[in-house]
Amino acid sequence: MYTCYCPFETNLQHLWDAYGRFRKAKSDAEIELLDELIEKDEKILDLMREVEGFKFSNYILKKERNQYKKLLNEIKEMVEK
Repeated sequence: MYTCYCPFETNLQHLWDAYGRFRKAKSDAEIELLDELIEKDEKILDLMREVEGFKFSNYILKKERNQYKKLLNEIKEMVEK
């Protein structure tokens, strides 16, 4: 599963919020901490998207596995008769 995100279409509010936080910062240390916080927040969001992708893939694979099990059981029943 592949998804494509436009950088400004979906993150415009996030960018605006970050700009507001940086603008209110009083010192360089506060700006650096905000930068680290925003980077970690982005990483968490990326990991959450990745986990959702894995959950969906896992769901599809489980459905496929169950179908193969059903098919094998049907074949087994046919052979036993």
